[in-house]
Amino acid sequence: MLLYHGSNTDIKIIDLAMCRPYKDFGRGFYLTVEKHLIEYMIQDLVEILVDVQQIEYDEAMAMLYSSAVYDKVMDIETGLYRESPAYVFGLLQDEMNFGRIVQAEI
Repeated sequence: MLLYHGSNTDIKIIDLAMCRPYKDFGRGFYLTVEKHLIEYMIQDLVEILVDVQQIEYDEAMAMLYSSAVYDKVMDIETGLYRESPAYVFGLLQDEMNFGRIVQAEI
C-alpha cells in the first residue's frame, strides 16, 4: 500500500522535532492515500463554488467536472490535490474568467 504525506516536498527522514505541536492535529507524522486527498479536494471545490457562485450543488459539480482544473486535480502526477482548496479554487476562477488556467507551474 502506498501512503502519502500531505507535503509538497520530499521527506527523506521523519523528524518529529520538526513538527509544530499546536498545528492541525498536534505533533506527529500523518499519512493518507492520495484518493482520500483527491476526494476531499473535489468536495471542497464544489462547496466553494456553491458559496461563491450562489449555485446549486449539482450545477457546481457539473461546472467543476467539465474543467481543466478537475483534470489536473485527478492527475496525481501534478500533485495539485495536495495544495490548499483556496489555491486550487483560484486556478478554477482563472479558468472560468479567462478560459484557461493562468498559472504556468502546473
